[in-house]
Amino acid sequence: MSVLVFTPSPGARLEYALELALGEVLNSDFEVTDELARFDAWSGPKINYSDDVERNGKGTLHIAPEGLLSERTVRTEEPETGRLGDGMVPFPNATELGFDALAGIFWMVSRMEEYAPHPVDQHGRFDPRDCVSMRMGWITRPVAERWAIALGRALERCSTFTWTLSEYKFVTTIDVDSAYAYRHKGLMRTLGGFAKDLMGRDWANFKARARTLMGQQADPFDTYDRFSEIHRRYGAEVVWFFLLADYGMNDKGVTHRSPNLQRLIRGLADHDAIGLHPGYQSHASIEKLDTEMERLRKISRRDVVRTRQHFLLLHFPDSYRRLVERGVLHDHTMGHAKIAGFRSGMSRSYRHFDLEKSCITPLRIHPFVAMDATLNHYMGLSPDGAVAEVERLRDEVAATGGTLRILWHNESVADLWGWKGWTEVYEELIRRCVTVDRA
Repeated sequence: MSVLVFTPSPGARLEYALELALGEVLNSDFEVTDELARFDAWSGPKINYSDDVERNGKGTLHIAPEGLLSERTVRTEEPETGRLGDGMVPFPNATELGFDALAGIFWMVSRMEEYAPHPVDQHGRFDPRDCVSMRMGWITRPVAERWAIALGRALERCSTFTWTLSEYKFVTTIDVDSAYAYRHKGLMRTLGGFAKDLMGRDWANFKARARTLMGQQADPFDTYDRFSEIHRRYGAEVVWFFLLADYGMNDKGVTHRSPNLQRLIRGLADHDAIGLHPGYQSHASIEKLDTEMERLRKISRRDVVRTRQHFLLLHFPDSYRRLVERGVLHDHTMGHAKIAGFRSGMSRSYRHFDLEKSCITPLRIHPFVAMDATLNHYMGLSPDGAVAEVERLRDEVAATGGTLRILWHNESVADLWGWKGWTEVYEELIRRCVTVDRA
């Protein structure tokens, strides 16, 4: 059922907010008009997005525009907020809905908060620990989807509008930063590893390295058969991301020249989706990014259409512009390293909006809600606590008909170093999150 939206000032921002709310969340069609005669004659559900209260006839939901969607600049000040129901909302007003939901959705999903000056961590990443979204409690819930549902219910009450939520989905994603712990590292790195073990008197690691290289035990990071068996058992959808950067302080993967790594990538690509994990150094170098994309294209014999930035490095607007210019269609970086939750207020995927250019791009954003290192290292959760936290996030996503995505690493199920006791966490999460009991 198509919804006609009246506004005296149509523009890309309003189109995007409506696409998110009505299209992505409520699975409905819409049209935008600035023609009063057409709007008045429309017999279906209508939204009056203007200050003209005379348009508020039968079948019309009035949303008083706050002004954000008719602007072209990036606001640096925090949005006005107010309490509505059990939470805080942006841009409150006295209309039936109680706030400008479209402006709120746009502000949250476009990441205007990250275009404005903001605190960063040691890697230059947006630091969410004292941001507006954190203080308002929006990070803990897919609020943009909830605000869209609130809009749908209000429109349903005053018109013939009907809508349906999508079915809950689950997707697991795995970053392969270092495909092997000891093997296939080359002579110099292998000798350097033994020297480091000796100098640090790490006899256990020295012994494990030697036994692995002599073929007496499996490489601890060679966990791919285990992952694949779990995915087959529970029917989980998975996307793998491979680091193919040149060696550096924060890029320590197996060289792209390794025949074993190349066979691994091609083998996984035969039955799963794969993407590039652009290296730490390539985030500041277009040339390095191009090189890494070409490496994956040659190895996999497939076009590179998926990415997730190493260290979750994401700077607006440059990071996404580089991907758009190179034909990348799907990015999975939208999430935080230090806390679990909803960075953009969305769980389902959506098209990226370039705020400075004021346009919708072909790049589709796939948010994730929790990373293994976030749960273990940053949040300090126990294995049981990590499972409980992801279950809480799962229930939030299921309530909006969204898609739950998690981020894991191949070494996280090795039961070594900082992952002792976490071996079974991944399988337990897959078991509990692939489907949701709605009873």
